Formats: sequence, structure tokens, C-alpha cells
Amino acid sequence: MNEHPDQIIIAKAISKENTYFIFRNNSEEVTLSINDTGMIKSNHKLTHSEIQFLREEYPLFFNK
Repeated sequence: MNEHPDQIIIAKAISKENTYFIFRNNSEEVTLSINDTGMIKSNHKLTHSEIQFLREEYPLFFNK
């Protein structure tokens, strides 16, 4: 299977509220969480394409 270099896979955590995971093509996993005030916390710097994807597909990250 060929993967597009900018392919973004995102999944919602089952065991934690307001937590999501981005899986990158290089097997790196980015954890995103939203606190009560709407602040996004990430364990890695997001790429431009990841931010753009989140703005388009998951506006909940930016509407708080």
C-alpha cells in the first residue's frame, strides 16, 4: 500500500476525554488534548498540513 506523504490519520482516544492522536507516515504518534479553557496541547510541533486538516475536518479544536 502506498501512502501519500501528507496523509493524516487522526483518532479519538477512548480512555481520555478531549484527547486525540495523529499518526504520521514515519510511525510517529502525536497526542493532542484540549483543556477546559480550549487550549490545545501537543507533544510534538504540528505541521502546516496537520493544522490545516484540523481546521477543516475538526473545527472543535479552534471553536472554543
